[in-house]
Amino acid sequence: MTLPPQDQPHRNAATWSEIVAAIDQDAMIALIGSWMGRELSAQIAPEDLWQETLAMAWRDRDSHDWRGMAAFRAWLRGIATNRIRETAQRLSAKKRGGDRKIDSISGEAGKSEDHFLPPVTTTPSREAGRHERARVLREAIDSLSDEYRDLVRMCLFEEMSVPAAAKSLGMAETTAYRRLMAGASLLRAKVQNALGQGSWHEEVSP
Repeated sequence: MTLPPQDQPHRNAATWSEIVAAIDQDAMIALIGSWMGRELSAQIAPEDLWQETLAMAWRDRDSHDWRGMAAFRAWLRGIATNRIRETAQRLSAKKRGGDRKIDSISGEAGKSEDHFLPPVTTTPSREAGRHERARVLREAIDSLSDEYRDLVRMCLFEEMSVPAAAKSLGMAETTAYRRLMAGASLLRAKVQNALGQGSWHEEVSP
């Protein structure tokens, strides 16, 4: 069943910016950076990969049916995961003296990802603040001990349920709930210590 245009806001340039603004982009960039790791992040900034993710989502918007913000965020995370894998493969091929053609918007006519996106209202200071919070979030995630890191990332940033995360990590649900509460508390303290009391969003997930 094809939904009417008004029920597909992500396909409308007029409402695209509102949808993107409703995402905690700082948390999404932090998640992407944590997925990438330091070696890959040194080659391509997580912020740039996020912009490419948005550009590809806009390009391929007709392939996604709107089912709410949670499903939209999951779709974006899927695109980002593919971009990370493909970028890592391309860089690995270059190290071996070859190259691997990757589907890329930014490579078209030398234009940046922003060229292919509907305009979004922002300011340099707002962008700088976003990048700083994303950096602090990522460093806070990565600084958590092994006991908490993957669980916190899965539940708070990847929006996985606690039972699903517990099963994936091979631990009892009661243990997962306990560790998630402790890990989230540590993460909150690290972010607030770096950015101030108002820097923590209770709904921290992207």
